[in-house]
Amino acid sequence: MKLPSTGPKALIAIFVAFLVPAYWIAFHAPAVGIYHDDGIYLVTAKALAEGKGYRIISLPGELTQTKYPILFPGILSVAWKIFPRFPDNAKFMKTLPLLFAILWLWLSYKLIREETGVPDVALWIVLLTAASSWVVFFSTTIMSETLFACLCAGALIWLKRLEAPGKDEGVGWTLLISSALVAASFLTRTAGAPLIAAGAISLFFKRKYIAGVMFLFICAILIAPWFWWQSIYADSGHAMDPYYSASNYNNWNILMNFTSEQKLQVLLMNLIFLVFSPIALLNMKGYAVVIIISLVFTMVTCLGFIRDLRQDIKLFHLFLFFYCGTIIMWAWPPHRFLLPTIPFLLLYAYKGFSRICGRISKSGTIQAYASLIIVVLLSIQMIYGLLLSTGETLKRQTVSFVPSIYQQDNWKDTRALLDWVRQNTPQDSILLGNLDPTYYLYTGRKAVRGFTADPFFLFYSEKPDTALGQVSDLVQRIVANRIRYVIRTPSLFFKDAVIFNGILDRLILDYPGALHLVKVGTDPSYRVYEVDQERLLYAPQSRGGMQRDGHGPGVESPK
Repeated sequence: MKLPSTGPKALIAIFVAFLVPAYWIAFHAPAVGIYHDDGIYLVTAKALAEGKGYRIISLPGELTQTKYPILFPGILSVAWKIFPRFPDNAKFMKTLPLLFAILWLWLSYKLIREETGVPDVALWIVLLTAASSWVVFFSTTIMSETLFACLCAGALIWLKRLEAPGKDEGVGWTLLISSALVAASFLTRTAGAPLIAAGAISLFFKRKYIAGVMFLFICAILIAPWFWWQSIYADSGHAMDPYYSASNYNNWNILMNFTSEQKLQVLLMNLIFLVFSPIALLNMKGYAVVIIISLVFTMVTCLGFIRDLRQDIKLFHLFLFFYCGTIIMWAWPPHRFLLPTIPFLLLYAYKGFSRICGRISKSGTIQAYASLIIVVLLSIQMIYGLLLSTGETLKRQTVSFVPSIYQQDNWKDTRALLDWVRQNTPQDSILLGNLDPTYYLYTGRKAVRGFTADPFFLFYSEKPDTALGQVSDLVQRIVANRIRYVIRTPSLFFKDAVIFNGILDRLILDYPGALHLVKVGTDPSYRVYEVDQERLLYAPQSRGGMQRDGHGPGVESPK
C-alpha cells in the first residue's frame, strides 16, 4: 500500500519546517546533566580525559564505574579532551547524541525501505520517529540512547546480510562487522544483550550454525574486558549506594529480586505501560480520546507484528521480542527504553493498518488515501505535542527540552544556587541533593544523592512516599558522607526527588538548628542549607520519638 503521489512532498516540507526549529531550540536549551545519568556520563568522561581512569569523580570516594559500560563515556572523553572547558563545551558535547540520532534515522530508513520495498513509507516512519518528543529529548541531551539505537539499527542491517541465503559460513567482513556492532551496542547499554540473543537464534534458525557460533564467540571476546572490569571492582560503590554500582542490575530486575507477588505486579504494570506507550511516544495530549487512540494503535501494531510473524520468523521479530521482554522485567516504567524500537513499532502499525485496509477494500487508490489521512492525523498530533514542549522550554527557560507531559525546574534559579555555592563555600565542601554529578560539574564540589529509592514502592505500589525511607535514613546519609551543604530544588521532573524534598522538610522540623538556611533563590523553593553536624547528631528532636544512645535515630557516632 503506497501513499498517493500528489500532496506528500508538500506535507513533508511542512513537517520538516516544524521539526527543524524544535530541534534547534532543544539543542540550545541551557543546561546539561539534568537527568542524573547524563551527569554521570559527563563526570566519567571528564575522568577519562584527565587520565584519572573510569571513575565517578563527582563522588567523595571517586568510585570506580561498574554500572554503565564504557563506550559512550569513552567517546565523550575524546570530545572533552579536545574542548576541556566546562560548561563552555556543553554544546560541543551535545552534538554527539544529535549526530548519532541523525545516523540512526538514516539507518532506520534503510532498514524499513528494505523490509517494505516502499521508500515513501520508510520516509514517513522515520519522520514520525524524529517528531517524537522523546526522540528530540534524547537527541539533544548527553545520553547514550541515540548511540545505542544507532548501533542496534546498524547491527540489524549487517545481521540481515549475514543470515541471507548463500552467505559464506566462514569468518568474513559481514560476520566481523555485525559482531562488532552488536558488541558495541552492549558496551553502550547492557540492554544490548537481547540483540546478541536475537542475532544468534536468527542464524541458527537459518541453519547457519558455524556463523552463529562464531558470532557468539566474537561478541564474547569483545565484551569480556567489560565483564572482567566489573568482576575486579564488583564491590566498588556498593557500601555507599548500590545505585552507583553494577549491583543495581541485580536490585532492579524481577528475576533476581522482589517477592513473587511484587514480581507479578511489576510485570503486569510494565505490560500496561507498554500498551499505553503510544501516549508518550507519539506526543498524545488529552484524556479519554487519547487512551482509546493509544489502545487502537497498540492493537494495530500487534496485528501487524503477529501477521508478519506467521509468514516467517525474522530477525526483527526476535529482537523486539527479546528486547521488550527484557525491559518489562526491569523495575522502571519502560517508556524511555522503547526509543530504539519506535521505527519498528511504526512499521508494524503500518503493516497492521495495511491488513485492515486490504480486508475492507481491494482498491489500491482507497488504501493509499486512507494511509495519507492517517499520516496527516499523526503528523498534526505529533507536531502539536512538539510545539507544546518547545513553547514550555522557551517560556520557562527550563533546564532542557522535555516531553510536554513532564515539568522541569527553572534553570536560572538552579544555576544561581550553583554559582553561589561555587563562590561562597570551601572547596572541600561535600554537597547533597538530587543531581549530584551536576553539582560537581558546576561547582567543583564533591556531591552525593540525597536518597536511595526502592523502585517497587516508587512506581508500583500505592505508597510511593515510603520508597526513600525515613528522616533517619537521610540523617544517616548526611552524617556518613560528612555533608556540609544540602541543595533543595523543586525537582519537578523526578518523582523520587519530590519525595526527597518532603523528607528534607521533615528533617528540618525534627532537628531544629541542624540545617541553616544560607541561600534562597528568587523562587523560595530553591534553597541551600548549611549542615551543623553536631546539632544533627546530638540535638534533641522537636518531635518524633526517642533518641538512641544520645544520638539521632539510627545514627552512629562518627569514628
